[in-house]
Amino acid sequence: EPTLYAIKAYILTELNREREAMIAYARALQLYPDYPEVYNNLGQLLAYMKHYEEAIHAYRKAIELKPGDVFFYQNLGILLENLGRWQEALHVQLEAEALGLRWEDTLNTTEQRIRWENIPTVRSPMPRLLKSLGEESI
Repeated sequence: EPTLYAIKAYILTELNREREAMIAYARALQLYPDYPEVYNNLGQLLAYMKHYEEAIHAYRKAIELKPGDVFFYQNLGILLENLGRWQEALHVQLEAEALGLRWEDTLNTTEQRIRWENIPTVRSPMPRLLKSLGEESI
């Protein structure tokens, strides 16, 4: 079941076990190569690991598979912006807008876009929850 591997990869990422997460994402994609959410999550992990070109490729694949998901465009655009690739970032935003997707729809009024340089400090409480459940089940 590819979804189980995707969930496992997400959990491993939250536990800072990036290499194991990569293996789980790869397994999910072996089972279901057209899984756009896995490509998006893989892109986030790759960007966090500073494998930027691979992350860009993963985001583009997610967009190719599911062009109606504004989050995929937003993640790609933010990464390109943080890499100083302003023209490409703008192009991604314009592509999304041409499809009727608006970045503002992904944000509520009290939060700002999370930039990649802030990701290490924006961790969820997931590791504590998983530890309380017992890590051996992963």
